[in-house]
Amino acid sequence: MAQKLSNAVESYQFGYPNVEFPFYHVTIHTNLKDTGLRVDRVIVNGHETRDVWVYNGDQEAFDKTVQQDARSRITVRVDWENTKSYAVEIVGESSSTGKHLELERIVASAPQDGGYWDTAWKYYGGVVLAETAGLPRENEPVHLTLSFYEDRIASPQEIRVVGIVPESGTARETPCQVYGFERWESSPLVAKERSVGLYQVFDMYVPMIVRLGSSLVRVGQQMAPDIRDAAGHRRMP
Repeated sequence: MAQKLSNAVESYQFGYPNVEFPFYHVTIHTNLKDTGLRVDRVIVNGHETRDVWVYNGDQEAFDKTVQQDARSRITVRVDWENTKSYAVEIVGESSSTGKHLELERIVASAPQDGGYWDTAWKYYGGVVLAETAGLPRENEPVHLTLSFYEDRIASPQEIRVVGIVPESGTARETPCQVYGFERWESSPLVAKERSVGLYQVFDMYVPMIVRLGSSLVRVGQQMAPDIRDAAGHRRMP
């Protein structure tokens, strides 16, 4: 049985898609006093997720080890919906003794707005635009080539392009047009991982207002502040 680490969670926050993490997520701020923790598993509402990032200070820990006596954060992809409740469990091993450890279980209610754009769309992918030449680029088209598993999309008409304002989570749908697609068999490795073994690719013409994309690049690294302590009380960022 894993030993529980008490008082290790300082706060947590629900985050909107931004440049650093272009998806909905939850970030947990920790301060481990007695030992470091190598994260092995993260479970959200009973389902294990592999989309986990660990940072000690500003440095990413690629081995997912939360260091002792370090201001650390664990970011987990969670496609959270407004006002819904989420339980996050983080388990692993002591970096010094190898004993099984578990952070205190977090149960939290998501903010009232800014959550997942539309649950009728089960899948999404984050795209980050960047302007490197210093030009406004207003009302210029953007072309994207995207790939999908065949069982995740029935028709290109299902595709939507949605811009997210990272400070508030406000979603703004952008008109788009699919002008071609093709289909091919996947590699043996992917075919083994997924029983379908087929992809579809869509070339998209997106008359995107790049002003929105520039806004994402400029402010996207700032988390939308919904910060709470381990008891669930709001804190100022």
